[in-house]
Amino acid sequence: MKKLLLLGCFAALGTMNSIGQTTFGWETLTAGASTSKSETVDGITLTATTPGGTTNMTIASNISFQGASGKALQCHTSSTIFTFDTPVNITSIVVMSYITPNGLNFTLTPEGGDNEVETVETSNFSATAELNWENVTSFTVTSPITTALFDNLIVENATLSTSEISMEEISIYPNPTSSILYIKGVTGIISTEVYNSLGQLIVSNTDTEINVEDLTAGVYVLKVITDKGNFTKQFVKE
Repeated sequence: MKKLLLLGCFAALGTMNSIGQTTFGWETLTAGASTSKSETVDGITLTATTPGGTTNMTIASNISFQGASGKALQCHTSSTIFTFDTPVNITSIVVMSYITPNGLNFTLTPEGGDNEVETVETSNFSATAELNWENVTSFTVTSPITTALFDNLIVENATLSTSEISMEEISIYPNPTSSILYIKGVTGIISTEVYNSLGQLIVSNTDTEINVEDLTAGVYVLKVITDKGNFTKQFVKE
């Protein structure tokens, strides 16, 4: 029975969300026209503005396009600027249009890092721009229309994404564990985080000893963020 349980948990890990990524979905913001909109998630602040500072930005609700749902940033302009308070690695963003269902081109131009300008074309009113940019401080999205929507901007803090830690020097024990998980061989810990097979954050602290006694049996991922980088390791809770 235990073998079957572990196999099932490892299968779930194959489909789990990417750990360490941050998604800006505008869910915490309210409607109302303004010159800019800001959202802070996981300690990263994103600010969206429009050239000229005109009041043509709001939050749309009940969005149900492919790749987006709930709320979305709505901009009544052909150009929108996204600025971060810290360099980030950008994975992707969903762009949308109410006006043209297919064949509408959005151009995304990054600032910071050594990245290429990307262009995506909508299909069924939306498109997901797979960017994979590194060390970006801001980027601009332009299109030939004056009403565009944006959702699910996925980023990662660039200052914590490149590990300089030798994995051979790091160990976690005992593994499997039924109560306390110990971390050995790492200093300068900023935070320790435990994620379940769905990519949900379960435990967060700054210790080298993590109490997992209350967790249900299964496979988890430990992420440790340090002043030299970050690393992840799997462990089993008995």
